[in-house]
Amino acid sequence: MLDATENMFQYGITPLKLLARYQDGSSFCLWQNHSPNNCRTLRPLFLIREKETDEDLLNMVVPTTDKARQELASDGIFVTADGQGYDVNVIVHDSMKDLKFKRDISGLGGADCILCTTKQADWTDRTKVAEGFPINRSAKNSLELYNELVDENGLTKKPLTTSDQSSITVTHSYINGTTWFLKVLYRCHADYQQWIERSDVRGEPVRRAKDRVLEAIYTETGLYLDRVNSAGGKGGTSTNGPQGRRFFSEEVLASIEKLVDEKHRENLLLLHRQFSTVLSVVSSSRKIDLMKNFVSRLHTICVTTSHGS
Repeated sequence: MLDATENMFQYGITPLKLLARYQDGSSFCLWQNHSPNNCRTLRPLFLIREKETDEDLLNMVVPTTDKARQELASDGIFVTADGQGYDVNVIVHDSMKDLKFKRDISGLGGADCILCTTKQADWTDRTKVAEGFPINRSAKNSLELYNELVDENGLTKKPLTTSDQSSITVTHSYINGTTWFLKVLYRCHADYQQWIERSDVRGEPVRRAKDRVLEAIYTETGLYLDRVNSAGGKGGTSTNGPQGRRFFSEEVLASIEKLVDEKHRENLLLLHRQFSTVLSVVSSSRKIDLMKNFVSRLHTICVTTSHGS
């Protein structure tokens, strides 16, 4: 069991932008945070030496912050500047939580996905992937299920939060995307066409390929990826958000191209480029013009990427 002194729980807010709205409905951006993921812009509300799954901690932090968000959204705040008073409407986005924490506070510990009610088997069905998976879970519905004592849809305990956990955490998207792509790369490098890696001889080609691939990438780019994080000593890997961003950049493509033979090269490089496009759109801090033809192209990229080709 981990000692509480080895963990630090942080919960805070990051200002995103300040808009001035006029009576005619138009608006003007007075200020915008162009680095919302930068820790220097975070304003901590809680900084507690405790593990994030501690029940007492969650029962204190989650209801308190939920209530504060709801009050800000309904009441707003009044600001005085240069002798002039201003009513400020506040919109708070509940985001930047990792999946483990979201599962804990949503009560969906048994769900395959906390955004929708699909199962893992659906994610490899090409027809269903092409149709898309609507985000159909909400905190309200989960609480209603619990109150009805219905044991279904992955609900394993009473939800702690009244906030929907439908945000996409950019940093973890890059980390998990890199981890998944490397697993594909190891298998393509070894021409090992099975996903399951066991501890017996069938998994040995993947482990040998992993060592060769990671050494080659490190030598050419300096990226130290997918290694046990000895600094923490309690699990995790060396892959982090900034490294994930670099991994899905053009500079790594040359290394990947050298690591696989012609049999897999074209599809793997295409998969890398499409993954990079999807992650770039998701993580963009700028407004994206969602023109009809752009949405159509992005949909095609997402579907073909999920097919692995």
